[in-house]
Amino acid sequence: MSVRYYFVVILTWKDLFTSISNIELDGVLRNKALRNRFMKFLDGFLSLLRHGIRELDLIFQSRSFETRHFTELEFAVFTCKTLLTLRLFNLPSLILTIPTHCCLPKLKVLNLNFLKFSDDESIRRLLSSCISLEELLVQSCKLSNLNKLNVCHPTLQRLTISGGDISPSCELEIITPNLVCFDFCYIYSNRSSNYCNDTTSVLDLMRALSCVRSFHLTGICSEIQAMLMRPSLIPEFPNLTSLKMGAYYAGWENMLVRCPCFETLAFELEDFGPGD
Repeated sequence: MSVRYYFVVILTWKDLFTSISNIELDGVLRNKALRNRFMKFLDGFLSLLRHGIRELDLIFQSRSFETRHFTELEFAVFTCKTLLTLRLFNLPSLILTIPTHCCLPKLKVLNLNFLKFSDDESIRRLLSSCISLEELLVQSCKLSNLNKLNVCHPTLQRLTISGGDISPSCELEIITPNLVCFDFCYIYSNRSSNYCNDTTSVLDLMRALSCVRSFHLTGICSEIQAMLMRPSLIPEFPNLTSLKMGAYYAGWENMLVRCPCFETLAFELEDFGPGD
């Protein structure tokens, strides 16, 4: 009799899970036994949902949260065949190690916030497992331990890498032939990423971004200024329709000549003081 009753309870919870659109799980559990029971419950919860879930936000707010707890969730999260949107939030103290069996075939939107990757291979493995990815956000992640940040994806359309910190020696490789929107703003040690001092690298970056539809150029970059003053160095932007840039850049009209589909131009004036 007890076995049948237990089975009925499980079926009831299973039915309830399918109707829940939002669940808040409080991870502040000081008692070790309670933490273990909580993690077993969460594992079961994800095992039920991973067969039909489309959008998942995982937010770990407890500073006492241990990496091994997240490891227990990896299989359910990173092998979900139905996920369309995945957002991960945590303190940088959580080191994210992507399992070798990672497979997210339908994922289109991936947001990574306040995370630290274990090594270069982790983020490469994650992106290569998302064959349908269209939007990637890497926000306030700690990338100072990486030697190379590799973002190579044939279907990616929107890429944002901002906040946090990155090592000056870290190599950034972006190969995204279908990219239409790119936002990069990171802080290097003792140097803002908006300050460029390598002419060749800047020109290569501009050529790599020539397929974008909108361009927001901020910060002060003498190499870009030099490029604008030499029209022969400006690559063609066949898809560009919108350009936003600082008003201190001269020669911007030379860039417009290289944009056959251009529609909108906006200048940022906030960098000028009242007397300018």
